[in-house]
Amino acid sequence: MPRGIPFIIHGKLGDPELKNVPQFTEVIKGEENLKAFKTWANQYDFQRPLVVPPKTPPERLAMLRKALQKTLTDPTFLSEAEKSKMLIDNVTGEEVERVVEEILSISPAIKNKLQFLVTTKKQE
Repeated sequence: MPRGIPFIIHGKLGDPELKNVPQFTEVIKGEENLKAFKTWANQYDFQRPLVVPPKTPPERLAMLRKALQKTLTDPTFLSEAEKSKMLIDNVTGEEVERVVEEILSISPAIKNKLQFLVTTKKQE
């Protein structure tokens, strides 16, 4: 099957074949446009985050984060994941929290730029 030739990429790809292919963040012009793109695209870095209920005690959250990181960096776990052809892309809870805060704090101008992504159901 023929493969496409990438001309621009997004994300943290470590593929040596793509080392000379620019990232979207390198070619987008204007700070507001870059912030709008990051607001839309950054959530792809953590497609399926694990969450806890609101008001979870901070010490419990810290314990759960530590346990998850220990698992996701465990050599035996990673070896088994590789045998199963599972891709493990470890994103810490702190990273997810930072990106979510960034998304939630966007300016009205950036919200307006991204409005086309949200469709509203028309009244009949």
